[in-house]
Amino acid sequence: MRLTQSFIDFMTNPAFVCDGTSILLHNEAFEKLMGKDSIKLSECGMLFREADQIRLTKAVAAVIAGEDQIELNDLTAVEMATTKSINVMIKAAISGNVRKALVILNSPELVLMLGQGSRARRNLINQEKLAGIGNLAAGVAHEIFNPLGYIKSNIDMLMEYFEDLMIILEAYKKAIYEQGESETLKAIKELSEKHDLDFILSDIGGLFSDVDEGIQRVLNIVSGLKRFAHESDEVIEYDMNEGIKSTLTLSKNEFKYDAKLSVEYGDIPKTYANGSKINQVILGIIVNAVFSIKKKYEGKLGNLKIRTFAENAFVCCSICDDGVGISKDSLEKIFEPFFTTKPEGVGTGLGLSIARDIIEGQHKGRLEVLSTYGEGACFTIKLPIAYAPFDSESEEIGQVSKMDSDKR
Repeated sequence: MRLTQSFIDFMTNPAFVCDGTSILLHNEAFEKLMGKDSIKLSECGMLFREADQIRLTKAVAAVIAGEDQIELNDLTAVEMATTKSINVMIKAAISGNVRKALVILNSPELVLMLGQGSRARRNLINQEKLAGIGNLAAGVAHEIFNPLGYIKSNIDMLMEYFEDLMIILEAYKKAIYEQGESETLKAIKELSEKHDLDFILSDIGGLFSDVDEGIQRVLNIVSGLKRFAHESDEVIEYDMNEGIKSTLTLSKNEFKYDAKLSVEYGDIPKTYANGSKINQVILGIIVNAVFSIKKKYEGKLGNLKIRTFAENAFVCCSICDDGVGISKDSLEKIFEPFFTTKPEGVGTGLGLSIARDIIEGQHKGRLEVLSTYGEGACFTIKLPIAYAPFDSESEEIGQVSKMDSDKR
């Protein structure tokens, strides 16, 4: 993970960057927690009592030396009226091309005191979305280039055909003017055979059909990208089948060389949702699945299966792969902010945390995962079929229908 001041400012939890001795960077939440004293801090562990300072210092040194992340629980804070017991996550980070430690503070009291501001949450979601769009950019360019390539080729051929047709048509005109003299008719027949008029007439329809298909593919890709990138809190009628089709159009280049795709669209009702955000979750899970497949098969094709179905009061989508799977220890942490099993610099650890917030926090649905290590993983998105649309500024998407509430 490569850190900048703006990156840690997006974090809602208090956090700071440490080189083993001194605090190099800290975010606004940390400054809010410490007040004016934040500018006087120099040593990484001075927030805590002496015994816990030693624990933190050792953990920071271990992360800087090579550990990916270390968690410390129940550290006792000093001179902090709001909270005493704090949990700490220390993650490896790169700052100024040198390995440092990112220290993130957490406790129930801190969450209540600092709050989860809607602006910070939106910034995190937008940051993850922009990262996703960036990862898609090369693939989208490739997908657009292919249909444009054969559009150009077909247009070039059509131009050649058109020139030949003009020569033949001029001969027909001459034949008409000369009242169909036998020598002229014979010349027209020879000219038609020379330029293969019958083939041109039979092939020209297919060329136009290919051009139309190519243009439509470009339109679908571009419109899909626009829908994915569109920033809106609007909750509208959402068709999950169409959302998956749109997302697969965008992400085709992410999986077509690594996974054999199987999609089963069920007979499902529409629901109300923020389609852009749901598609963002679907895309993130697909990208993670392909990463797992690539890690296991290393150049060979794995399997990616997507299925939609209705279950009780939910419309559901399962995304399953036969990649490396998720270990039992990681399975308990995958939805935690900044936790990632990807190599350093590849993942931010925000994707699944944001996905759960979108599905469960904002849409009152469920995001479930089942995995057997070494065999693959299956994520299931469940959205309530009926609920009242929400006011985005209140950060509440709505209430699940009474039937769903009773079942839950």
